[in-house]
Amino acid sequence: MKKSFLILLVMSVFSILHAENDSVYKARIQQKIAELEFDGLLSLWITDCDTGKPVQEATVDISNVGAFKTDNNGIASFPALADGIYDFAIIHDEYVPTTEKFEVFGESIFFYKYSVPKKVDYKCIKIILDWGKTPKDLDAHLIKENSYHISFRDKRKSDDKTVWLDKDDMDSFGPETITITELDTNSTYKYFVFNWTNRNDSNSLSLSKSGAKVRIYADNKFLQTFKISSQKQGIKWDVFNIEQGKFIPVNEIE
Repeated sequence: MKKSFLILLVMSVFSILHAENDSVYKARIQQKIAELEFDGLLSLWITDCDTGKPVQEATVDISNVGAFKTDNNGIASFPALADGIYDFAIIHDEYVPTTEKFEVFGESIFFYKYSVPKKVDYKCIKIILDWGKTPKDLDAHLIKENSYHISFRDKRKSDDKTVWLDKDDMDSFGPETITITELDTNSTYKYFVFNWTNRNDSNSLSLSKSGAKVRIYADNKFLQTFKISSQKQGIKWDVFNIEQGKFIPVNEIE
Protein backbone atom coordinates (compact mmCIF):
# COMPACT_ATOMS: atom_id res chain seq x y z
CA MET A 1 0.00 0.00 0.00
CA LYS A 2 2.77 2.42 1.01
CA LYS A 3 4.75 1.47 -2.09
CA SER A 4 1.76 2.21 -4.34
CA PHE A 5 1.24 5.56 -2.61
CA LEU A 6 4.92 6.45 -3.10
CA ILE A 7 4.74 5.60 -6.80
CA LEU A 8 1.64 7.78 -7.22
CA LEU A 9 3.32 10.62 -5.31
CA VAL A 10 6.44 10.47 -7.50
CA MET A 11 4.29 10.43 -10.65
CA SER A 12 2.31 13.44 -9.43
CA VAL A 13 5.46 15.42 -8.61
CA PHE A 14 6.92 14.54 -12.02
CA SER A 15 3.75 15.74 -13.76
CA ILE A 16 3.80 19.03 -11.84
CA LEU A 17 7.48 19.64 -12.61
CA HIS A 18 6.92 18.81 -16.27
CA ALA A 19 4.03 21.29 -16.47
CA GLU A 20 6.13 23.96 -14.75
CA ASN A 21 9.03 23.34 -17.10
CA ASP A 22 6.73 23.60 -20.11
CA SER A 23 5.35 26.90 -18.80
CA VAL A 24 8.84 28.25 -18.14
CA TYR A 25 9.95 27.19 -21.62
CA LYS A 26 7.03 29.00 -23.26
CA ALA A 27 7.59 32.12 -21.16
CA ARG A 28 11.24 32.12 -22.21
CA ILE A 29 10.27 31.85 -25.88
CA GLN A 30 7.84 34.76 -25.55
CA GLN A 31 10.54 36.85 -23.90
CA LYS A 32 13.04 35.95 -26.62
CA ILE A 33 10.63 36.87 -29.41
CA ALA A 34 9.84 40.18 -27.67
CA GLU A 35 13.57 40.96 -27.41
CA LEU A 36 14.11 40.16 -31.08
CA GLU A 37 11.20 42.42 -32.03
CA PHE A 38 12.72 45.23 -29.94
CA ASP A 39 15.86 44.78 -32.07
CA GLY A 40 13.82 45.15 -35.26
CA LEU A 41 13.32 41.47 -36.06
CA LEU A 42 10.13 39.46 -36.51
CA SER A 43 9.93 35.77 -35.62
CA LEU A 44 8.10 32.52 -36.27
CA TRP A 45 8.24 29.66 -33.76
CA ILE A 46 8.26 26.10 -35.13
CA THR A 47 7.63 23.09 -32.87
CA ASP A 48 7.09 19.34 -33.08
CA CYS A 49 3.35 18.62 -33.07
CA ASP A 50 3.64 15.54 -30.84
CA THR A 51 6.04 16.81 -28.18
CA GLY A 52 5.86 20.61 -28.39
CA LYS A 53 9.67 20.71 -28.53
CA PRO A 54 11.44 23.12 -30.91
CA VAL A 55 12.20 22.05 -34.47
CA GLN A 56 15.81 23.10 -34.95
CA GLU A 57 17.55 23.80 -38.26
CA ALA A 58 14.28 24.03 -40.19
CA THR A 59 14.12 26.37 -43.18
CA VAL A 60 11.37 28.98 -43.11
CA ASP A 61 11.04 30.19 -46.69
CA ILE A 62 8.96 33.38 -46.94
CA SER A 63 7.69 34.16 -50.43
CA ASN A 64 9.38 37.19 -51.99
CA VAL A 65 11.33 37.80 -48.79
CA GLY A 66 13.90 35.05 -48.22
CA ALA A 67 14.78 31.83 -46.39
CA PHE A 68 15.69 31.72 -42.69
CA LYS A 69 16.82 28.92 -40.35
CA THR A 70 15.30 28.10 -36.96
CA ASP A 71 17.66 28.23 -33.99
CA ASN A 72 17.90 25.95 -30.94
CA ASN A 73 14.58 27.34 -29.70
CA GLY A 74 12.80 26.66 -32.99
CA ILE A 75 12.69 30.40 -33.73
CA ALA A 76 13.29 31.77 -37.22
CA SER A 77 13.93 35.53 -37.17
CA PHE A 78 13.97 37.95 -40.08
CA PRO A 79 13.97 41.71 -40.75
CA ALA A 80 10.76 43.64 -40.06
CA LEU A 81 8.14 43.55 -42.81
CA ALA A 82 5.36 45.87 -43.89
CA ASP A 83 1.87 45.05 -42.63
CA GLY A 84 0.21 42.34 -44.70
CA ILE A 85 -0.26 38.59 -45.14
CA TYR A 86 2.73 36.50 -46.19
CA ASP A 87 2.99 32.97 -47.57
CA PHE A 88 5.77 30.76 -46.28
CA ALA A 89 6.96 27.16 -46.24
CA ILE A 90 8.45 25.10 -43.41
CA ILE A 91 11.07 22.66 -44.71
CA HIS A 92 13.07 20.06 -42.76
CA ASP A 93 14.37 16.63 -43.80
CA GLU A 94 12.63 14.90 -40.87
CA TYR A 95 9.31 16.77 -41.04
CA VAL A 96 6.40 16.98 -43.46
CA PRO A 97 6.75 20.07 -45.71
CA THR A 98 4.13 22.64 -44.76
CA THR A 99 2.87 25.77 -46.51
CA GLU A 100 1.19 28.41 -44.37
CA LYS A 101 0.49 32.12 -43.95
CA PHE A 102 1.27 34.66 -41.26
CA GLU A 103 0.05 38.21 -40.79
CA VAL A 104 2.07 41.27 -39.86
CA PHE A 105 -0.07 43.92 -38.18
CA GLY A 106 1.26 47.01 -36.47
CA GLU A 107 4.80 45.82 -37.22
CA SER A 108 4.20 42.67 -35.14
CA ILE A 109 3.22 39.04 -35.64
CA PHE A 110 0.67 38.21 -32.96
CA PHE A 111 0.16 34.55 -33.89
CA TYR A 112 3.60 33.14 -34.59
CA LYS A 113 3.37 29.50 -33.45
CA TYR A 114 3.32 26.61 -35.96
CA SER A 115 3.59 22.91 -35.12
CA VAL A 116 4.50 20.30 -37.71
CA PRO A 117 4.59 16.46 -37.77
CA LYS A 118 7.55 14.21 -38.34
CA LYS A 119 7.57 11.97 -41.39
CA VAL A 120 6.54 8.40 -40.54
CA ASP A 121 6.69 5.08 -42.34
CA TYR A 122 3.04 4.18 -41.76
CA LYS A 123 -0.30 5.62 -42.84
CA CYS A 124 -1.82 8.13 -40.44
CA ILE A 125 -3.74 11.38 -40.16
CA LYS A 126 -2.50 14.16 -37.89
CA ILE A 127 -4.91 16.87 -36.71
CA ILE A 128 -2.90 19.68 -35.08
CA LEU A 129 -4.25 22.56 -33.00
CA ASP A 130 -2.14 25.68 -32.36
CA TRP A 131 -3.27 29.01 -30.91
CA GLY A 132 -1.96 32.18 -29.28
CA LYS A 133 -1.15 33.27 -25.75
CA THR A 134 -4.79 33.41 -24.66
CA PRO A 135 -6.86 31.61 -23.61
CA LYS A 136 -4.50 29.33 -21.74
CA ASP A 137 -6.41 26.09 -22.21
CA LEU A 138 -8.09 25.04 -25.46
CA ASP A 139 -8.99 21.38 -25.90
CA ALA A 140 -9.16 19.28 -29.06
CA HIS A 141 -12.00 16.74 -29.29
CA LEU A 142 -12.69 13.99 -31.82
CA ILE A 143 -15.94 12.02 -31.67
CA LYS A 144 -16.60 8.91 -33.71
CA GLU A 145 -20.38 8.57 -33.77
CA ASN A 146 -21.70 5.65 -31.71
CA SER A 147 -18.17 4.83 -30.62
CA TYR A 148 -15.49 6.87 -28.83
CA HIS A 149 -14.75 10.44 -27.74
CA ILE A 150 -11.06 11.37 -27.70
CA SER A 151 -10.13 14.39 -25.54
CA PHE A 152 -8.10 15.31 -22.46
CA ARG A 153 -10.51 13.17 -20.42
CA ASP A 154 -9.66 10.08 -22.44
CA LYS A 155 -6.61 10.75 -24.58
CA ARG A 156 -5.43 7.18 -24.78
CA LYS A 157 -5.93 5.05 -27.84
CA SER A 158 -9.55 4.28 -28.59
CA ASP A 159 -11.05 0.83 -28.16
CA ASP A 160 -10.00 -0.18 -31.67
CA LYS A 161 -6.43 1.11 -31.03
CA THR A 162 -6.48 3.54 -33.93
CA VAL A 163 -6.88 7.05 -32.45
CA TRP A 164 -5.26 9.01 -29.62
CA LEU A 165 -4.48 12.50 -28.33
CA ASP A 166 -0.71 12.94 -28.20
CA LYS A 167 -0.59 15.89 -25.81
CA ASP A 168 -3.02 17.86 -23.63
CA ASP A 169 -1.72 21.43 -23.51
CA MET A 170 -2.95 23.63 -20.66
CA ASP A 171 -0.66 26.66 -20.76
CA SER A 172 -1.21 28.47 -24.07
CA PHE A 173 -0.06 28.04 -27.67
CA GLY A 174 -0.51 24.27 -28.02
CA PRO A 175 0.03 22.01 -29.75
CA GLU A 176 -2.75 19.52 -29.17
CA THR A 177 -2.49 16.74 -31.73
CA ILE A 178 -4.87 13.88 -32.49
CA THR A 179 -3.46 10.97 -34.48
CA ILE A 180 -5.61 8.57 -36.51
CA THR A 181 -3.95 5.44 -37.87
CA GLU A 182 -7.05 3.81 -39.33
CA LEU A 183 -10.05 5.75 -40.62
CA ASP A 184 -13.44 4.02 -40.77
CA THR A 185 -14.94 5.33 -44.02
CA ASN A 186 -18.36 3.98 -43.01
CA SER A 187 -18.49 6.19 -39.92
CA THR A 188 -18.87 9.91 -39.24
CA TYR A 189 -16.34 11.79 -37.12
CA LYS A 190 -16.74 15.25 -35.59
CA TYR A 191 -13.77 17.40 -34.62
CA PHE A 192 -14.19 20.47 -32.43
CA VAL A 193 -12.20 22.76 -30.13
CA PHE A 194 -13.49 23.72 -26.68
CA ASN A 195 -12.44 26.76 -24.65
CA TRP A 196 -11.86 25.19 -21.24
CA THR A 197 -10.48 28.40 -19.74
CA ASN A 198 -13.74 30.31 -20.32
CA ARG A 199 -16.05 27.29 -20.12
CA ASN A 200 -18.54 29.11 -17.89
CA ASP A 201 -18.95 32.14 -20.17
CA SER A 202 -20.84 31.22 -23.34
CA ASN A 203 -20.70 34.88 -24.47
CA SER A 204 -16.91 35.01 -24.37
CA LEU A 205 -14.97 36.29 -27.40
CA SER A 206 -11.77 34.71 -26.12
CA LEU A 207 -11.95 31.64 -28.36
CA SER A 208 -12.55 33.64 -31.53
CA LYS A 209 -9.65 35.95 -30.63
CA SER A 210 -7.28 33.07 -29.91
CA GLY A 211 -5.85 32.87 -33.42
CA ALA A 212 -6.52 29.13 -33.33
CA LYS A 213 -5.59 27.11 -36.40
CA VAL A 214 -6.15 23.44 -37.11
CA ARG A 215 -3.90 21.78 -39.69
CA ILE A 216 -4.58 18.39 -41.23
CA TYR A 217 -1.91 16.02 -42.54
CA ALA A 218 -2.37 12.60 -44.11
CA ASP A 219 0.27 10.07 -45.13
CA ASN A 220 3.16 12.55 -44.89
CA LYS A 221 1.33 15.26 -46.84
CA PHE A 222 -0.06 18.59 -45.67
CA LEU A 223 -3.73 18.83 -46.68
CA GLN A 224 -5.31 22.01 -45.35
CA THR A 225 -5.69 24.59 -42.58
CA PHE A 226 -8.82 25.70 -40.76
CA LYS A 227 -8.57 29.17 -39.19
CA ILE A 228 -11.01 30.33 -36.55
CA SER A 229 -13.31 33.26 -37.36
CA SER A 230 -12.82 36.39 -35.27
CA GLN A 231 -15.29 38.45 -33.24
CA LYS A 232 -17.78 35.65 -32.61
CA GLN A 233 -19.12 34.73 -29.19
CA GLY A 234 -18.94 31.16 -27.97
CA ILE A 235 -16.79 28.54 -26.28
CA LYS A 236 -16.99 25.71 -28.83
CA TRP A 237 -15.55 25.76 -32.35
CA ASP A 238 -17.00 23.04 -34.60
CA VAL A 239 -14.17 22.77 -37.11
CA PHE A 240 -14.98 19.89 -39.48
CA ASN A 241 -16.59 16.48 -39.88
CA ILE A 242 -15.22 13.42 -41.62
CA GLU A 243 -17.84 11.65 -43.72
CA GLN A 244 -17.05 8.69 -45.99
CA GLY A 245 -13.38 9.49 -45.54
CA LYS A 246 -13.75 13.11 -46.67
CA PHE A 247 -13.15 16.25 -44.60
CA ILE A 248 -16.27 18.43 -44.55
CA PRO A 249 -15.75 22.02 -43.27
CA VAL A 250 -18.12 23.27 -40.57
CA ASN A 251 -16.25 26.24 -39.05
CA GLU A 252 -18.94 27.44 -36.65
CA ILE A 253 -18.59 28.90 -33.15
CA GLU A 254 -21.29 28.32 -30.55
